Amino acid sequence: MKKLLLSLLLCCAAGSLAAFAQVADHGVVGHKEIVCKGDRLFMDGQKLNKAELAGILSQKNYTDYVKARNLSRFGAALTGIGGVVFTFSAMSVVGGIVNQNNVDDSLPPDTPVGIAIFGGTMAVGGVLLAAGIPCICIGCSKIEKIASDHNDRNATLTLGPTAHGVGFNFTF
Repeated sequence: MKKLLLSLLLCCAAGSLAAFAQVADHGVVGHKEIVCKGDRLFMDGQKLNKAELAGILSQKNYTDYVKARNLSRFGAALTGIGGVVFTFSAMSVVGGIVNQNNVDDSLPPDTPVGIAIFGGTMAVGGVLLAAGIPCICIGCSKIEKIASDHNDRNATLTLGPTAHGVGFNFTF
């Protein structure tokens, strides 16, 4: 009888230690949340670098983070370039329309062809600007989902009904 109780006690202790070991850093007192600010992730107010993120996030979340961060940076580049091109072209078109009545033909934006060229360039800048903003928003929202996924992960071990009867159900 003593051997049965001792073996039952050891099985329960080993099962609880194994379940605790599977929890990793989630569920223990030291688990810290990740906060998303724009396209950057912070923990305790300090920005996390790539090496820290690779150690904290799961492989899938880290890969998704790198893709989302690249999308956000690409969107920022498109928005910046598109904004500069659009602004320069708009100033040239307005200046060309205003100066069109002058006799001086030395400035190309003064001619109707110049106005058309800079108008087309303004349209290209507007398209770049319009394409960049959704890229930034989509990238940042994906990063927010990754941080939320990391913060919401909880591992539980329950005893109850399973697909094949009664047993332990480990959910993470």
